[in-house]
Amino acid sequence: MVDTRTKIIALDEMRERLLAPAPPRALVIGHFDPVVYTNVERMLELAAEYGPLAVCVTSPADPLLPARARAELAAALDCTEFVTVADHAETAILTGIPGLTVVDETHDDLRRRDALMALVRERQKA
Repeated sequence: MVDTRTKIIALDEMRERLLAPAPPRALVIGHFDPVVYTNVERMLELAAEYGPLAVCVTSPADPLLPARARAELAAALDCTEFVTVADHAETAILTGIPGLTVVDETHDDLRRRDALMALVRERQKA
């Protein structure tokens, strides 16, 4: 069994790996706060199109989970090759890499989190 936490790397190392020969062809930027089934579906869809994914975990204004925990959840997905944690502004050093498709899921992640929170509130009323 592989310890998927070893997929979590520093931002500078992520850039180096994305510039190396045969890097992942897609970078997914997202909050993953928390990881829900629709995140997994989307990641599998992207991996089917691009192959193994590089992931950059960013933080919303009011995160539910610590960034490291969210990075570990993203790293646990088989479709991720490696993961880093960064402020959204720091992602600029990754997004300009030639040949790399950048998929920004941050807004969709906020909608996923809001839907989950609404579901939990609704069920607590029952």
